[in-house]
Amino acid sequence: MGKAAKFIFGAIIGAVATALLTPVSGKRAREQASKIAKKAGLDSKKLSSVADFVVKKGREFLDEAKIQGKKNPRKDIPKK
Repeated sequence: MGKAAKFIFGAIIGAVATALLTPVSGKRAREQASKIAKKAGLDSKKLSSVADFVVKKGREFLDEAKIQGKKNPRKDIPKK
């Protein structure tokens, strides 16, 4: 896969992840992801599975960051 194709694929994955993570209904998010896939000429089911993976990993990363933040709080940030 060339650099341009990787860039486009990454941009599409980012757009789908953004659409899935925005505060809209699940049905609307899936519709948006499907439209993005069709415009890019991609298989929407395959793209959906990749987006699900990205969202899952993002949530895992966020959960781990929260745990680490509680274990090692920064001293330079004032508490609310």
